[in-house]
This record gives sequence, C-alpha cells and structure tokens, in this order.
Amino acid sequence: MSEVLVDTTGLWGLIFEDSKYHKFMTKLAEEKTLLISPLQLLELLIVVYREISDKGKDFKKGISMIKRICEFLSEEEKLKAMGINLKSYPIEDKDILEAVKLVLNEGEIFIKEISGRRWIEFVDAVTALIWMKTGKELYTRDEKLMKFGEKHNLKYEVILPSK
Repeated sequence: MSEVLVDTTGLWGLIFEDSKYHKFMTKLAEEKTLLISPLQLLELLIVVYREISDKGKDFKKGISMIKRICEFLSEEEKLKAMGINLKSYPIEDKDILEAVKLVLNEGEIFIKEISGRRWIEFVDAVTALIWMKTGKELYTRDEKLMKFGEKHNLKYEVILPSK
C-alpha cells in the first residue's frame, strides 16, 4: 500500500466523524497509508483541547476528548480492522532546525500576520520539510502549503469536503 502525507486538517477529518472531510479521509485511509508527523498530532491535541474546553474553562470536557482521541489512535489493531492505515513519520531535532531554516527562507509561506502580529507556522514548516525529504504526495487544504509544493515541484491533492 502506498504512503501519502496528510496535514493536520486531514488528521482532523480522519478522527472527527462530524468533520466535513471525514468521508474523504476515511476513504483515503482505506486506499493508502497516511503518514503524519508527531507535531501534527500535538497541534491537533492543542486545538482540540482549546476548542472543546472553551479555552480552558472546562478542563474535564477538554481532557476527556484528548483521552478519547489518544485511545482511538493507540488501538492499532482496531484502526486496521476499520481499514484505517496510519503511520507516524519519525522526526529528530535536526528536522525542526531545518524547518526553522525554511521559515526564515520562505517567510511568505510560513509566517502569517493576524491583526498586525506575526505568527510562525512551525508545524506547516515541519510538514513541508518531510514533504521535501520524502517526495510523497501531500493531502492538504492549506493554500500556503500548495504554493510551497508548486514552487518546489512537489505533488499534492486537495482534501475535499463531503457533498
């Protein structure tokens, strides 16, 4: 089974049944092995906790969802029985340092400005680095990652919402 990279939106779509990307991602996970980085999982857990806990006001609700996600992703045999093929791409410290170089060299892609403040998209930079290293196709909805792919002749597919 061939491997493809997915971004955090794809991981979100795979995990949450109410996501408009769930059908697309589960079908993709049946056909291909989805490759994610540990940083994408961390990013997903941070966002989920923030949203579900109402920005930390309801700790119990937020941590309960984190627990459910971790249990779901930890049950490898159950995932395989559901037809979900998920694999983690190992990253090292040097990968993060190389991703920072990408941020510095391609700020128009990995630095976003919101209300006059600049934010570094570290996880996207690590995703892009893995993409460059592996040459595997990336499934994403992120326009900046697509722009990066076009600039570096990397293959990508757009994650589509359900109709």
